[in-house]
Amino acid sequence: MRISVWVLLGAVISTGVYYLSNTMPRQNGVESVKEAVRSDFLIRKGIKLTNIGFVRENENELHGFAAFPMGLREVVKACIASRQNGDAPYSWMCD
Repeated sequence: MRISVWVLLGAVISTGVYYLSNTMPRQNGVESVKEAVRSDFLIRKGIKLTNIGFVRENENELHGFAAFPMGLREVVKACIASRQNGDAPYSWMCD
């Protein structure tokens, strides 16, 4: 019985490590694009974003939005980030 507990524990740990290692780069890619968009709006346009979000459309494309205040209302711009291959940096554009 003792051996089966260790085998089960090893399988759970291996599965967890495999899952986390496959999801971390994707999340970091989304987070880095969000930070780049936020920084660019602030530096180039002097606009501080109130909200920003992206979802993965496929391996090399993200769709999202950037929101910022303008007077008494909030303006939301649609954004697309894409890259040529899996290890290239994203380039992005907001309408």
